[in-house]
This record gives sequence, structure tokens and C-alpha cells, in this order.
Amino acid sequence: MQGKYTKIIFKLFKDKNYTYLLKQALKFLKLKFSPVVKKRLTSPLIATLITTYHCNSQCLKCIKQGLKKDEPELKTKDFKALIDDLKNLKVSGISFTGGEPLLRTDIIELFEYAVSKKLFVHLSTNGYLLDAETSERILKTGLDSINISLDSADSAKMAQVTGVNDSLSLVCQGIANIVAARKKLQVKVELGVVTILNFKSFEEFEAVVTLAKKLGVDGLALNLYHVFPQTLEKAKENISQGVILDKIIKYQKRDKFIENSSAYLKLSRKFFKGEPLPFCCKAGYNFMVIDPYGQVFPCFVWQELGNNTLSLKGRKISEVIFSPEYEALTKQALSCRSCYWHSYQENNLLFRAFLR
Repeated sequence: MQGKYTKIIFKLFKDKNYTYLLKQALKFLKLKFSPVVKKRLTSPLIATLITTYHCNSQCLKCIKQGLKKDEPELKTKDFKALIDDLKNLKVSGISFTGGEPLLRTDIIELFEYAVSKKLFVHLSTNGYLLDAETSERILKTGLDSINISLDSADSAKMAQVTGVNDSLSLVCQGIANIVAARKKLQVKVELGVVTILNFKSFEEFEAVVTLAKKLGVDGLALNLYHVFPQTLEKAKENISQGVILDKIIKYQKRDKFIENSSAYLKLSRKFFKGEPLPFCCKAGYNFMVIDPYGQVFPCFVWQELGNNTLSLKGRKISEVIFSPEYEALTKQALSCRSCYWHSYQENNLLFRAFLR
């Protein structure tokens, strides 16, 4: 997972954008020291755009559909304006997610627009809508990476997790279509799968890895099953997963197909003991999230923890994230110990390693 952040650096080298690269290095330093002085010194590294809360799946791990409102979601022009503002803020990358982002009819147009701004562009999807034509259209936009959820190699278990009977076959076909399109178009889009560790034997994990390799993806990232807001209480009930985790740590040392860092996997032992995160979470400074109604908040799971958000209400992102109100939310996130979400904690660990 930490490797995805280095992709941003490699992209800048490839484009010979050395001035911007230097600015990003300075940005990294400012991000490192923002939590120390408890004041935002620069814009976030990554912006997550939740393009819709609508989804064609009913995953056990997700409550996003419960956040839908009786009001229209942001239009194409609204998201383009957000992308413009994020570019002006010198945000390094944008992650498109949902719900299921491919349900938006304008999503490929948004990919194209973000790529045209020379931003690192990432897509998270369940993969159900990745037919051959859509896969080619997506890759032609020039986006940088795609993650697809793959929570089991067993059809019945996958259906139980997703609430969709043929979800495993849909995901496998979607991955196959992306792999075929990538070969046909000769593009270097990183393709990974994300799987949730919960109630799984080591044999189930190995089966998912075997299937992912067979499908031709580049790597697999593990995340931990969170049930907000009682995540740590529920995790403690599954302390046996810590034993499985020890096996996975050994597996990761010999097989770099596993994208998680060993530091994150070792940290996850505390999760299955029901222990709070042992250090300050800097997600509020390194990331920001904007949902389809223009609500802004520090991290992807913020609403699931029952926290307040801020509304854009016609304001630019720059006006919001440097406001006293948003600074208060960021400081609140700094003291949060409720989450071991892989993308945030890999980033935290990366910054801690840099400090050491």
C-alpha cells in the first residue's frame, strides 16, 4: 500500500516535472510537521471523492448507502470545479470511490478531466460493471491505478459478504476485462485487489491470493474488518485472527505480491486484541474526503464514527480546509484511536519511518 504513494513520485519523474517534484517534497515535510504544531501548513496529499452513495452491492462491511439523502448529488460541473480547486491546492492525487463510482454516467469524463490536470488518479470499484468496452474506455483516460474488492475465492462466501449471488463471477470477469484491455492498449495501469480479513482461516487467505495471481492482478492489499463505532470491541471477539495474522506476516516476507507493509501487519495484532491505535492518526492532515453532497471531512470512515462534517455551500475547498472549523475537525481526527484502516495507517507508518 505504501507503494501507491511512491507511484506519485515516479509519475513526476517520468513527466520530468522537477519543479513540481521539489514542491511535493516540501509538501511532505510540511505534512510531517503539521501535526507537531497542530496547524495545517499545507493542503492534503490525497483527496478522496465519494462520487455517489448509490451501489449495486450490499456489502456487510459498508454502511455508505445509509448516508444517501433526499437531495441531488453533485453534478459533473461541480466535480470538475472541485478538481480544479484541488489542482490549485497542489493536492498530489485523487481517489474516486463510492458507493460504486461506475454507476455515475459521467465518471469516465471525470477521470479524463482529473488526468488532464496532471494528477495521480486512482479508482476503487467492486468491478461488477467492468465489461470489455467500459474497461477499455477507463484505461484510455490515462488513470494510474485501480483497486477491485475481492473478499473470498469461494462463490458462496463471496455472495454472503456482498449480498450479490454471482458477485465472485462478476468480479473475476471484471478483472479479466481490465487485464485484457491493459494488454490490448499497452498501458501501465496498476491493478490491485483489496480483501477484508475477518473470520478467515489462513487457507482462505491463500486461496484469495492464488485466485488474484491467476487473474493477473499486480498485488493484493489486506484491510481489517471494521464495524463502526464498536470496531475494537468486535475485533477482540475474533482474537484468533491474530494467529492467522502471524502466518500472513511470514507469507508477506517471502511473497511481495502482498502490498501491505510488514509494519502494518504487525500493527494489526493490536487491532485483534481490541487495543486502540497506539499513536496519533494524521489522516486529517494527509487526506481529505468530499462526498456527493459537498460534505467535507478528514477521512473516509469519519461519518461512520458519528462525527460532524462541513459543507462547501458554494465555497472553494481551499476556503474550507484552512478554516478554523475544519482545523477543529482535523485536531479531533488527530486524537482518534478507533481505526486501523489500511490506507490511513500505512501512510501514518510511512511518516513515522521517515521521522526515524
